[in-house]
Amino acid sequence: MARTQAADYESQRLRILENAAEAFAEAGYAACSMTDVAKKSGASKARLYHYYASKEAILYDLLDRHTQELLDIAIAVRDRAKREGIKPQAELKAMVASFLDAYQTARTRHIALLNDVKFLGDKQRERIVARERAVVDAFAEALKRAFPKRVSPDNQRALTMMLMGAMNWTFTWLKPGGALSYADYADEVTRVLFKGLG
Repeated sequence: MARTQAADYESQRLRILENAAEAFAEAGYAACSMTDVAKKSGASKARLYHYYASKEAILYDLLDRHTQELLDIAIAVRDRAKREGIKPQAELKAMVASFLDAYQTARTRHIALLNDVKFLGDKQRERIVARERAVVDAFAEALKRAFPKRVSPDNQRALTMMLMGAMNWTFTWLKPGGALSYADYADEVTRVLFKGLG
C-alpha cells in the first residue's frame, strides 16, 4: 500500500525550499550539498530525501514555483487592468509595484534564479527560461500599451530590459525596513520611467 502524505507535507516542502534557497545563496549551489540543506532545515538527510529525491529536484521546485509566482503576478495585473478598465500607464505602475512587493521577500530565490538555472537538466532549464521569457514578454507588452508612440519593435526589448534591470538587482542593495521602502522605490522607478529625472 502506498504511504500516505502527512497533513503538513506541503508546508514541510516549502520550509525545505526556503532553507535550501538560503543555503544556495550563502555557499553557492555547486558547493552546497544535501547535507548542508538538511542542516539548514534542522532535519536529517534521510528526512530531506523523503521530500526531494535530489539537490537538483529541490532547485527545480524552487525555481519552478518562483517563476510561476512572478508570471502569475504579471497575468493577474494584466487581467485586472482589462476587467476594471485600468489605463495602461496605471497598469504598468501596478505591475512594477506588484513585482517589487514580491521581490522584497524573495532575495534568496532571486539569487538562485539569476545564478543557478544552468545547473538544471535541459528540459527543466528550458521550462524555467521559457517562463522567464513570458514574464519579460508581459512587461514588454505592458510597456507598449503604456507608451505606444515611444515603444517600437526596434527599441521594445532594450526598454523592457532597462525596466527589468531596475527591478531585478534590488536584492543586492535595497533592504526591507531601510530608509527607502520597496513601495517607495516602485514609485521612483515608474516616476523616472514616465517623466525622467527632471
